[in-house]
Amino acid sequence: MSARSVSKARGRLDAAVEALTSAIAEAELLLSNTALESARAARARLTERLEHSSEHTVIGLFGSTGSGKSSLVNAIVGEEIARVAHRRPTTSTALAVLPEVADEYGGSSAASLLDWLEIRERHTVGRGSLPQGAILVDLPDFDSVESANREIAERLAGTVDVLVWVTDPEKYADAVLHTEFISRFARHDAVTIVVVNQADRLSKADGVAVRSSMKALLDDDGLAKAQVLLVSAVDGTGLPNLREEIASVVESKRAVLERLLADARAEGEMIAEAVGVTVTRKSVEIPSLPREVPTFEVDRLEEACAGAAQVEKISEAVAKSYRTRAGRHTGWPALRWIGSFKVDPLERMRIGRASNRHRKGDSDEEFVSRSSLSIDAPGARARMNRAVDEFALSIAGDAPHPWPGRLTDALDKEKETLPDEVDYALTHTNFRGSEKSWTWLPLNIVQWLAFLTAIAGLVWLLALAGFDFLQVPKPPMPMLEGLWVPVPVPTAMIIAGLGLGILLGIFAAFLNSIVAGSRKRRIRRALRSSLREAAERTVVAGAQNELDRASRLESALAELIAST
Repeated sequence: MSARSVSKARGRLDAAVEALTSAIAEAELLLSNTALESARAARARLTERLEHSSEHTVIGLFGSTGSGKSSLVNAIVGEEIARVAHRRPTTSTALAVLPEVADEYGGSSAASLLDWLEIRERHTVGRGSLPQGAILVDLPDFDSVESANREIAERLAGTVDVLVWVTDPEKYADAVLHTEFISRFARHDAVTIVVVNQADRLSKADGVAVRSSMKALLDDDGLAKAQVLLVSAVDGTGLPNLREEIASVVESKRAVLERLLADARAEGEMIAEAVGVTVTRKSVEIPSLPREVPTFEVDRLEEACAGAAQVEKISEAVAKSYRTRAGRHTGWPALRWIGSFKVDPLERMRIGRASNRHRKGDSDEEFVSRSSLSIDAPGARARMNRAVDEFALSIAGDAPHPWPGRLTDALDKEKETLPDEVDYALTHTNFRGSEKSWTWLPLNIVQWLAFLTAIAGLVWLLALAGFDFLQVPKPPMPMLEGLWVPVPVPTAMIIAGLGLGILLGIFAAFLNSIVAGSRKRRIRRALRSSLREAAERTVVAGAQNELDRASRLESALAELIAST
């Protein structure tokens, strides 16, 4: 691999690490503790591996008991390093074999890397035995009866740069080898070599058959790119090919970056699977999850809040309040006192007496008000809580786990906040309930003129009756001529005053009813607008935050997978 290719791969790895970091941050509330710790540990491995040396390639030899790993290590380097079976029945610790280095820096970086890998047993061979920069590791048997040995093999299988699976003609199809190890690292087929050792026991035809069978098994495991070599540590069959393959991997410097990129992608796909993200060649997305809260869902939530807040009752109270106050100004003066006994519905509800400026902080005096519409009543709160749950589940729709539960959990806090915000909206909506209508003054003036006219006519008639009672000559009675019959002026004044008062009362009642209906509709719109804003500040904003989290997670995973 050229320097330019290495630099390009390193750039891809840096992008992958950054994308993985973003994906973990966005998925933190969605993953189980185990999955989250695994993801964080994987990210740490990616950065720490390069920090400890990118110039060395760690090649791990894994195999079952009796597969001949130690003999193969000896054959590769041409020295008796790893103790073979008759003196070392099982490999109980990891043994690192590395060539002598030309400078002190190379040795210290290799030591740092092996310390990080927790490989304590090390052996240095002469130059030429291994390519410069190669570290060959003989690992404990993965089928060891000792759990500690198996744990070492499993741990290092997740960290070494090149995986060399060593088996033999009898165990190459072993289920433990394939299901518990090889298939788990299917994404690392570019840095995987499979060695069928003890090839000296096979005829040429049998060797071809075994290699073909092993290749088919690897294809089933998902490792189509993995190399399959027939090798014999006894007679040297295939050793040149194995050494050449190792040298090619080390000299190209691709193994470290490809292994880390594969790890990053594997972790990204694990996160995607855990959080319901579907990864295809064309897209990375969470099926059935919208990117924005649908407007119709906000409409439904607003409707539920309006029902719980009794918007219709409040709107009707505003209309009644207007008719009550209008009647006190435009009704027949003789009967207006009756209206003074009626309680203003808005005053009884303690609604609409505050100003929105208090929310904005324009006044230093904090306004505290609660409506009397039972927003705190269990029924109203339960209705809004149910509406929020339905809102969350409806947005999630057919989205996969864990999104329905996540949206519901994310809105739990908003369920507690929403009733208070709704009550605040009720008590701080500008009802303009104390406004007077311009029609009140002229109607009031005409009503009083009509009433005083009738009173004047009545007083006139009473005065004339007094003259008769006192037997004093009374002035002549003026008459209205031109009617069907002549009518005394005082009588006409009484009739005109009373008639005009009644007609004005009917007209005023009709006009006040029209204005009251208009104000009812206007306050209904104002209330629903306030309730919608309250829902948007709380529930809708909380849901949108989660949808934004989903979008950011999709973007991070898409970038991660694209970079690998």
